[in-house]
Amino acid sequence: MIMEQLKSETKEAHQSLEKLLIPFIKQTKSTEAYSKLLEMFYGYMKPVEDLIDNNVDAAKVPMYSQRRKAQTLIDDLQHWDNNTTPELSTELPTITNHNQAIGAMYVFEGSTLGGKVINKILMTNLGKEDAAGFSFYNGYGDHTHAMWGAFTEALNKAEMDEQARLEIVAAANDTFTQFENWAAKTLVPTKATENAE
Repeated sequence: MIMEQLKSETKEAHQSLEKLLIPFIKQTKSTEAYSKLLEMFYGYMKPVEDLIDNNVDAAKVPMYSQRRKAQTLIDDLQHWDNNTTPELSTELPTITNHNQAIGAMYVFEGSTLGGKVINKILMTNLGKEDAAGFSFYNGYGDHTHAMWGAFTEALNKAEMDEQARLEIVAAANDTFTQFENWAAKTLVPTKATENAE
């Protein structure tokens, strides 16, 4: 099934991105650092999301209109009185058709699964018990696993030839890689991230 292929063939790029991000997340202990993290995510997710919107066949993606949007990052930033307009990445994955859009969605939708763990780390680090201002990493809340399940089930059931599979996997890898490049460029290096390299 395509999901097994995606997980296997994007593992290296996925782990490389996590190796960069996780140390920074663990050392995010101020609202300023948290805002920088949110700005970085928005700077990449917003333009990629626009590419997805312009190329995906929404009818083939369950609850497409309800899926997490980059605007949530702006809402979180504004909660912390940050009204700046984040810089947007111009180095983006190639997304010109539905298959490539699905590959990028695999990366974004999959990231909701680890969001609660990230939220717990961030809220603990910032000494917060109220979830206000932490909505992005909360994904779909209690519906996160159901939303992921609906996405993966539809993808596994979709009829596709080998070319479609290759396009989906390539786009997912491209999305991971360009995200890592953007994060490395925009996040101020910390001792933790340097040691993780």
